[in-house]
Amino acid sequence: MSFIQGGAGVNPEVWAALNGNYAPGRYLVDLSLNGKESGKQILDVTPQDSKELCLSEAWLTKAGVYVSADYFREGYDATRQCYVLTKAPSVKVDFDVSTQSLALSIPQKGLVKMPENVDWDYGTSAFRVNYNANANTGRNNTSAFGSADLKANIGRWVVSSSATASTGDSGGNSATINMFTASRAIRLLSADLLVGKTSTGDSMLGSTGTYGVSLSRNNSMKPGNLGYTPVFSGIANGPSRVTLTQNGRLLYSEMVPAGPFSITDVPLYTSGDVTMKVTGEDGREQTQVFPLAVMNGQLSPGEHEFNLAAGLPDDDSDMDGAVFAASYGYGLENLTLRTGLVFNQDWKGASAGMVVGLGWLGAVSVDGAYASAKYRDGSHSGNKVQLAWSKQLETTNTGLRLSWSRRSEEYEDMSSFNPSEVYSQVNQGRRVKDEWSAGISQPVGKLFSLSLSGWQRSYYPASVISAHRQQKDSGKERGVTGMLSTQIEGVGVNLSWTGSRNAEGENNWSASASVSVPFMLLDRRYSSSTSVSTGKDSGTGFSTGLSGSLNDRFSYGFGGGRDSDGGTSSYLNASYSGDRAYLSGALNQSSSGGTSGSVSASGSVLAVPAAKDIMFSRTTGDTVAVVNVKDTPG
Repeated sequence: MSFIQGGAGVNPEVWAALNGNYAPGRYLVDLSLNGKESGKQILDVTPQDSKELCLSEAWLTKAGVYVSADYFREGYDATRQCYVLTKAPSVKVDFDVSTQSLALSIPQKGLVKMPENVDWDYGTSAFRVNYNANANTGRNNTSAFGSADLKANIGRWVVSSSATASTGDSGGNSATINMFTASRAIRLLSADLLVGKTSTGDSMLGSTGTYGVSLSRNNSMKPGNLGYTPVFSGIANGPSRVTLTQNGRLLYSEMVPAGPFSITDVPLYTSGDVTMKVTGEDGREQTQVFPLAVMNGQLSPGEHEFNLAAGLPDDDSDMDGAVFAASYGYGLENLTLRTGLVFNQDWKGASAGMVVGLGWLGAVSVDGAYASAKYRDGSHSGNKVQLAWSKQLETTNTGLRLSWSRRSEEYEDMSSFNPSEVYSQVNQGRRVKDEWSAGISQPVGKLFSLSLSGWQRSYYPASVISAHRQQKDSGKERGVTGMLSTQIEGVGVNLSWTGSRNAEGENNWSASASVSVPFMLLDRRYSSSTSVSTGKDSGTGFSTGLSGSLNDRFSYGFGGGRDSDGGTSSYLNASYSGDRAYLSGALNQSSSGGTSGSVSASGSVLAVPAAKDIMFSRTTGDTVAVVNVKDTPG
């Protein structure tokens, strides 16, 4: 076979490298870390990297990836002075030569903060707007949603804004500016000064939207992501629109296909329940409530943080008069102490808490709050206590968590307070008494991972309730969720089950299973997926589909199945990843909802005054690079 190899004089090491996972050479790759785009980087692949990539610390630092030397100790090659990241647990490195992309998946434990001695650079003045627009139409409804995220560098100031808008046949058209702020770093205080439309309050006491100013300690002096991004997951019986709202404010809206879904990129700026509504093409709706609150983490020994804020209520707030807030935290050895105050003419509150490291027992946090609220018919006060515990078992990598909270009947946090209301009328419905949640996650080698969680919420008796309902009402709601997932040789399997019981003793449950199988055909990569779902009051739904791509820009998918009521459905979708925008569309057909379609477009617009140019791109990452190459158009 030497004539195929080009003769007997071929270097065996080079021939082996060419037949490895990665061909040696220099690549300009699109780097992403944990699903977040990090811009383009030059990657040199040597013959020694043909099986596993070995990345130097200098390359990782330049790319903005700061890894923990202890976590990647086993993967460090002292001879070549680089890290084989995949030798550490729960780390994935996906280098796709065909698309020139390098995706790194690294657990939080394997990452460290950006070093504080990074040179200060305020950057060049520039304006960037990320946009996302989608619309759908069908037999029963037509709706549309759009969002825009602005970031601008103006001298030493950074302007950030987030806005959403929606419309539909059923009315309820809305347009909301969720945030509009201008911030700058105060190096002398290691703090950030922020001015604009934001929120004022405390994570324990609640908050309200304001037009104001705040000064916050920034221990790393690195602008972070605003808001908290939890995971909202559920099961769609067919093509559906998922809408998230909090305290009556629209957060996000998106079309999803049939089967399990997970939304992980919606930032929250205030504490409070988030309501997820899933609207199918046939008009049926499913609603799920996520009780969410931000819990502060530990501070390193000797580290402290502070926040001073003041503002006037914005148009979405029910408060009257100015709102003032102050908080302070200090870290000791295995102990973090925090306290906070919030003041308004009608609402006052104080909070205190601590996070204690218990060594092999894990860590526990204890928080307490007291609040006094002045309604039209008088003042009422109450308190709230919150406990949380977490532990990661190193030997088995088992994650454990447990939380509990209790509030007195007359406690009211700032997020839900309205001074114009009458307390006796507000208190006619049920009020939360206590709630707890527990969870366990367990990976089993590289075979599969298992997670199980449960929750219970208890209520005080409602002051106005029918006698019939009062006899059946236990005052408690509870639920449990379990999930099993595995991936073997690229084949992914996911099983999930959820069950709940309401206060009247009615049970509900749902279950789903999905399988995805990647394969190659005629030198093209494809993926087939199949999912099955069922529930207590529904039959069994089934869907299957196939996806692939014609090239590195155009991809497509098609499939069909039957819903839980026995109706049939089918779909066809396609997407195009252009230089200036990302476009996608879908066509759906079902026996219950008829024919429907949806389209979406996303991308970014970047203006650089120094270059006297405006650029359009499909890239929507927070960090972009603008390169001007002589005699090169574009």
